Amino acid sequence: MKASTTPQTLPEMIINRFQKLSHFAEIARRDKSMVRTALALALIYNMIGCLDMITTLYGIRMTVAEEANPMMNFVMQHYNEAWIPMKFALQLLATAMLIWFPQRFVIAVFSVSVSIQGLIVLNNMFITGVF
Repeated sequence: MKASTTPQTLPEMIINRFQKLSHFAEIARRDKSMVRTALALALIYNMIGCLDMITTLYGIRMTVAEEANPMMNFVMQHYNEAWIPMKFALQLLATAMLIWFPQRFVIAVFSVSVSIQGLIVLNNMFITGVF
């Protein structure tokens, strides 16, 4: 059978790409040890994320800290406390992506991200005097 030489439209390319990704995600979810690892990492990530929000808010209210991330700083200054549900929604989206595609590389990259966020929380704790 000869492959089609008709060029695909952009929507067709996106749909085909998503179908392939969905297939690989399904294969990754068959490995129960990766699923358990992803769930444990998601729990740790969300705990650290909540601590990040708490320590950031505490530091800002004590006027001993300010948000270092320019995008989050913009959101905080223009939307007041609305940054909290926004950040929480982004955390849940990242968690859903991890659980949907618990592949080794994804878990490794996510682990690095969680470690960095953990260091940020420790820094927040030192700044605010918790430690």
